[in-house]
Amino acid sequence: MGSDNADDKSIMKTRGLLTLILVTLVSCDFFGDKVDKEKLPGRYVFQIWGKDTLDVYSNGTYSYHKWWYGKKLQNSGTWTYNSNMGEVDFDNFSFLTDSISLGDSTFLPRGRWITRIKTEDDEIRFVYASDIYKGYFLKVDSVDYKKKD
Repeated sequence: MGSDNADDKSIMKTRGLLTLILVTLVSCDFFGDKVDKEKLPGRYVFQIWGKDTLDVYSNGTYSYHKWWYGKKLQNSGTWTYNSNMGEVDFDNFSFLTDSISLGDSTFLPRGRWITRIKTEDDEIRFVYASDIYKGYFLKVDSVDYKKKD
């Protein structure tokens, strides 16, 4: 009887350890990569669907724009970096054409876009959707705050 109890405890410990390992492995993909905050400012270009442009400035602001049928749609706001989660939080953000039938950014609701950071080699990427091939904004250049357009 004592042997059965010891075996049960061993099985429970093994299951607990396996559960912990599984949860850790699964959750790792949900966190972004950590980078130095100083490396985040720059110009990011969406890799599909019209080349949206996101300029991230070192003073904690951003500007975002895209061209839609010859019209420049844009918005701007502030951003913060959560180094523990590997995420950037863009406040007052809208993807501008999420409601394509409107086609006018003045009517689209703005909110927050919290994006994971993924790095590959020396590239920094803001993930839009991990299930879409090239569904990310890629850092392509630095930006000069005085030269915003």
